[in-house]
Amino acid sequence: MAENPLMGTWSLVSYKVMNAEGVQIVEPFGPNPRGLLIYTKDGFMSGQLMSADRLPGGSDIPRRASAEEKVLAFDSYIGYCGTYEQQGERVIHHVMTSFFPNWIGMDLVRVMQLDGNLLTLIAPPVIGKAKGRTVQITWRRVEG
Repeated sequence: MAENPLMGTWSLVSYKVMNAEGVQIVEPFGPNPRGLLIYTKDGFMSGQLMSADRLPGGSDIPRRASAEEKVLAFDSYIGYCGTYEQQGERVIHHVMTSFFPNWIGMDLVRVMQLDGNLLTLIAPPVIGKAKGRTVQITWRRVEG
């Protein structure tokens, strides 16, 4: 059985939204986002991404944050975990828990491009007003 090329820990390099022509339109978490993507040998995964310039809130207890602080926290963070499977050039994340409730129970399909220690995951094009836009997230393998 071939070794799983995804297995391990990956550090976030970039999170970009691209237009239909492949031109970057925005970096939602800025030029230096932070995050980790972890794939285990037994089929579990966890992905956490955030803006590097998140500001602390007024309380050390999340439930006591103001409505504005909660909006800012939600808009500057993505996190979910579950199981995964690789199918050819695609990886499918089967979401079990998520910061965004609508993703729970969903399969998030990503096209993967592996280039040495760099992994780029590309989401399918968005349908609707942002037609043709894709999200490209690039990760660097953490050597341990």
